[in-house]
Amino acid sequence: MSIDRAYIGCPEYLLYAVRFFSKARDRLADPRHLDTPETYSFLQSVTSMLDSTMSFDCHNWVTETLRASSTTSTTRNIQSLEHLAQAYKSATLIYGWRVCDRLTGNETPLDDLVKALVVEAETLRRDEALFKCILWPLFIAGLESQEQSQKSHIRNCLESFWFETKCINVINAVTILERFWV
Repeated sequence: MSIDRAYIGCPEYLLYAVRFFSKARDRLADPRHLDTPETYSFLQSVTSMLDSTMSFDCHNWVTETLRASSTTSTTRNIQSLEHLAQAYKSATLIYGWRVCDRLTGNETPLDDLVKALVVEAETLRRDEALFKCILWPLFIAGLESQEQSQKSHIRNCLESFWFETKCINVINAVTILERFWV
């Protein structure tokens, strides 16, 4: 199957990291787990997963994905898939940092990651097949956007996403983001 016709989503390792951070977030929702002797160990696990996520090699993932699918590698395919992987990596790091911040009481500045994610979304917007794969990263970028220009850009990306996919989750994402931005 050509890369233009394939549905590719989040790289498997990053999906694993998202699941890990989601479980950590769920654990933090129960206040009984915040002031226990295991909290320090739990924080170490979260920061270790953040470090591992930062080390994720997008280029290597692309190479392995293309090799496993027997897809003809072109520079365009490689670059497009790297942008997809980088969008998911940035979104996963943002998500992970917010979970970590909940544990530490800090608020890590993530402006650079948000800007990088917005750039990746714009780049992927030019690739119809892969643009359809980035609803979650777009949503994460929207949640973290502080500047009005970023919010408008994310809203425009989500509108484009809607016209491409007619996915009802886009309407839900826009509704949630608009309420959040207020």
